[in-house]
Amino acid sequence: MPPRRSARAASAKPAPKPAPVVAKPAPRSRSKKRPASPEREASPPPAKKRSKSEEQNIDPSAESKATKPRTTKKPGIKAATPAEGVQVKPYLNPLPTPVENKRPGLQLFAWGAGNFGQFGMGPDVLGELDKPRKHPWAEKQMQEGVFGSEAAGLEAVAAGGMHSLFIDESGKIWSCGLNDDAALGRVTQDVPDPENPGSFIDIDTLTSVPHPLQSLVDEKYRAVQIATGDSICAAVSAEGDLRVWGSFRVNEGSLGFSNGLRHQFLPVPISMNLIHKLGDTEKVSSIAAGGNHLVVLTTHGNIYTWGAGEQAQLGRKVLERRKIHGTVPEKVTLATRGRKGKVIGAGVYHSFAVDDNGDVWGWGLNTMGQLGTGYDSEADSQVQLPKKVHNLSPADLGGDTVIQIVGGEHHTLFLTSAGKVYACGRCNAGQLGLPEEMLKNAEHKDFIPEPVQVPFPDDDDPIVYISAGVHNNMAITKDGALYCWGQGTQGELGVADVEVRTPRMIVRREGGSWAAVKVACGGQHTLGRTDVFPAIPSLLPSTMAPKKTAIPKGYTFLNKNTFVSEKGKAILTDLLKQAENRDPDANDMYIYNDYYSYAVLDLIDNTISTLNNKVKKKAWNDAMDLLEAVTLFFDMESSWPMCDDGNRIAITDRAYGSLLVTVLRALKQDGRLDTTNYPSLETLLKYAAGWGESMPRDAGYSGICKAIGYRLFNSNPEEQLALEKVRLDEWTKGLDKETRKRMEDDDDEDDDDADWFEGGSKYDEDAKSKNLVLSRIWKDYKDYLRGVPSRPMKGPGEWDISRWTHEEKKPFLFSEMDI
Repeated sequence: MPPRRSARAASAKPAPKPAPVVAKPAPRSRSKKRPASPEREASPPPAKKRSKSEEQNIDPSAESKATKPRTTKKPGIKAATPAEGVQVKPYLNPLPTPVENKRPGLQLFAWGAGNFGQFGMGPDVLGELDKPRKHPWAEKQMQEGVFGSEAAGLEAVAAGGMHSLFIDESGKIWSCGLNDDAALGRVTQDVPDPENPGSFIDIDTLTSVPHPLQSLVDEKYRAVQIATGDSICAAVSAEGDLRVWGSFRVNEGSLGFSNGLRHQFLPVPISMNLIHKLGDTEKVSSIAAGGNHLVVLTTHGNIYTWGAGEQAQLGRKVLERRKIHGTVPEKVTLATRGRKGKVIGAGVYHSFAVDDNGDVWGWGLNTMGQLGTGYDSEADSQVQLPKKVHNLSPADLGGDTVIQIVGGEHHTLFLTSAGKVYACGRCNAGQLGLPEEMLKNAEHKDFIPEPVQVPFPDDDDPIVYISAGVHNNMAITKDGALYCWGQGTQGELGVADVEVRTPRMIVRREGGSWAAVKVACGGQHTLGRTDVFPAIPSLLPSTMAPKKTAIPKGYTFLNKNTFVSEKGKAILTDLLKQAENRDPDANDMYIYNDYYSYAVLDLIDNTISTLNNKVKKKAWNDAMDLLEAVTLFFDMESSWPMCDDGNRIAITDRAYGSLLVTVLRALKQDGRLDTTNYPSLETLLKYAAGWGESMPRDAGYSGICKAIGYRLFNSNPEEQLALEKVRLDEWTKGLDKETRKRMEDDDDEDDDDADWFEGGSKYDEDAKSKNLVLSRIWKDYKDYLRGVPSRPMKGPGEWDISRWTHEEKKPFLFSEMDI
């Protein structure tokens, strides 16, 4: 992962395009070849001994003719040979392939520092963002079909030191950010403006807005993978062809790109003396970038490194006087030549590989134990040759293997096939995500020299992807949650805090409209790609016109404006029967309620219990059918006179509100509810987070709950919205009038309701605070219905909202609701 760099000069004109960089050939013998004697020519040459690795790379179809008897072929039949360019021998590691594209395309978000245009949002967005912001440029390109077909998005993103790279669905690479060391793969200075002859395009426009790498477009290069470090960048095509551009840097300054070339502004192919035989062509399978070095894994399991090698990150010794030789790719051996690589990774100054046995190897800088190979003395501060990492073999992991490795400046993360994350290295600022109790007994105060497991809040949601910045990290779960931890001084964590010691969720799997898919950490900025949570099928009626030809399968019209599923209709019928036939002898249990109201309350109480059981079992369809039936029950005219005054309506609404909140929160936690089109739902779930089992008896809250229920299941949203406005206006007038009356009667000791409403002697201060907050919610919801922009809620007056809301990290527990 790239460290932060200081910006120097703007980009310069490129030097002439050089010949491809070629890996070092083996040294040749200086002795002259002697002519063969007649006896030598007559006798067959001795069989050459082959190493194990050479035997593995032999073409099985190419056997020595001397070892086989000569056979006579039938005339007219030619021996089959592999066509040129056709791979016959199976690859150990597959070629990179484009990801499966989604519709609509994944949305791009950015946060952190964008001072040098690395966000790609244009010259007007160059500051810091401490929270993820949707990328307007990317969204516009998606809408206009620039990234490929209609609604096509981005396939991959990479965040460098102070620049960013993107791959769109057509395989085109885009870049933005600082270009002083040619990191953008294109020229950004003195570029002629085709619309204004004699003038140049503004450099800020060329660097702060993504532009394609035209040289790759011209050669029809279809990129699949990208990796970037401080100023060095690489890409791999679907055919396994490598392109590299930029420059390597060392502590003293720029090392250059290759011998005799300081900066490479345009992508060039890199040759590594790979195997090229008929039917067996070695290609590049994957790439990884450190701060100023590259690691490449081939289809045959060979590993190559090149770049800056001051901290041994190349896995070989580079002499001080011949540093530039480090810019030529050379093969790395994992202890023995027979071991082949399956996975590669890199940190700023260190590198990793996983071999075909599942063992993990590391080399490079180890001053903070970031290699995970242990640290006993100063001699362990650098590891020149690959060394086995502790605690991560399949035997150590119970058969699991490491599938991804990322690193920061002095720390490393390892992701296993079981979705667990292990970490080692520096831990003074939360880089490892370990709680204090795990660190207090550590042998070293500031670092952990061997990998230990990072605990996450939800063990049932495994991690599927990780990324590391200089001192910060990101992790994505299977269900789309995004976690951050570490140190972020410029907003790169995605939260306002500068330091987060343990993993904190910033994209919730149970509550948001977005599901994280991929994330990339740069020097001080972060890029994330997200998917939209699909709405659950039960919510389809709320967005569809009330036409019989358009209703979902399995639904039928309840009346001219509302349709319901057959199962929901059956539940509704059963509810009505029970309400009509309820035993009146039990009526005295509910003082001041008439017979019918008691039946309603009793039914809702039983419904909530049934619903909780279904929620626990994740029987979402049944739960939504039940909720739908209760909503329709409230929507029927016969339900309005069920209570004789407003108090009892509020009590009934309170029960219904409890039921509604229970289901909606459960659906969001399971990632099955998209509230994008329901601002009222967002409001309710946001402020009801701390109410737990006891819902407040407040007309404003009840009105919101009822309105939400209507909006969820009514077949004509526009018509229903108008109806909501009328009802809410009526309720608001009544609430305001009641509020004034109770304020006037505040001194009346017999007025229990006034004491409750105003937070009198019979209730503590929290009651008043809660009521004030509810009133604010009520006003916000009215504003929403009238088209007034919502305002951030900071708390009413002097009251502290945190006294009655909470942010528990444990999952929401479903229990019997107390009505």
